[in-house]
Amino acid sequence: MIFRNVYLPVIFNFLCIKTNNEKTVHVFVYNNVIFLKLKINTKNLYLNKETNNIKLLFDECSNTSIYMNNTINKFLKNLYSYNFLKIKFKGKGYKIKILRKKKMIQFFFGVSHIKITFLKKIIIKKLSKYKFLLKSKSIHRLKKISNKIVNVRKINPYTLRGLRLSKMVIIKRKGKKGVWI
Repeated sequence: MIFRNVYLPVIFNFLCIKTNNEKTVHVFVYNNVIFLKLKINTKNLYLNKETNNIKLLFDECSNTSIYMNNTINKFLKNLYSYNFLKIKFKGKGYKIKILRKKKMIQFFFGVSHIKITFLKKIIIKKLSKYKFLLKSKSIHRLKKISNKIVNVRKINPYTLRGLRLSKMVIIKRKGKKGVWI
């Protein structure tokens, strides 16, 4: 028999539902973003609501214990895993201003091109003068916002000025060659 302690952060709630005729308990661990459902035998479960602790007792060789252990490991990895994208920009006079308290980015691309983008549930970090990083738990939300940001000022293929994702491959095009006598 193996004991497994799962200490949940305070932002998580858990709910236990037991029916009269079953010997199992349905444990729901949830918050606004993540949801986990476990079906556990009542003899193998100990809950402590004050410390947000779930103690589980596993058999060493049973398939259900291996499956339960794998789902708990995946859940704990998802708690602290973030997806991220790096965005770069290039251009004379191009600047960005990050307002973290208001969760927004202001782009200054010349006098007439001021653009504001609001970031909901996304963490932003400025890496250098021309690079910043977007982090989020949801990859779909991250791709949607990054496409919106990159479309603010697309890359000019002749001068290579504008916004782009860090691993985006761009080929510089040649301009017209003037005839000089």
